[in-house]
Amino acid sequence: DIPKEVLTMGLPFYSRDVKTGDWKTYEDLLKTHSTPEKPLDPSTNIIDSAYFNGIEMLQQKVDYAREKGIKGVMIWEVGQDCLSGVCGVDGPFDTETTSLLVAVHNQVQATQPKEVDNGSKSEL
Repeated sequence: DIPKEVLTMGLPFYSRDVKTGDWKTYEDLLKTHSTPEKPLDPSTNIIDSAYFNGIEMLQQKVDYAREKGIKGVMIWEVGQDCLSGVCGVDGPFDTETTSLLVAVHNQVQATQPKEVDNGSKSEL
């Protein structure tokens, strides 16, 4: 058995079409299936026959990893997120609400153990 304390959970930043086997980056999904005025719903995990992990699913996976005592999460592959030119200052999409990496980061920060007066960490 492998101890859970040395495991990391993989978080995909791409979709896989279950009919064709084709894949698309998360950024490609944004560009082809949403607009800045109507971005992907954070709870969306399927478009047509393409399955992916949306923002809420990734947040749930971060929570699951923490609850189960898994060492952490890893991303495959961060370059498939909403990148500069599509998100942020140079792009039409808002990074704070559409980036998977930002969503993962925010969820990790939101579930960090809180500091107590004596400087030690407390559990969630």
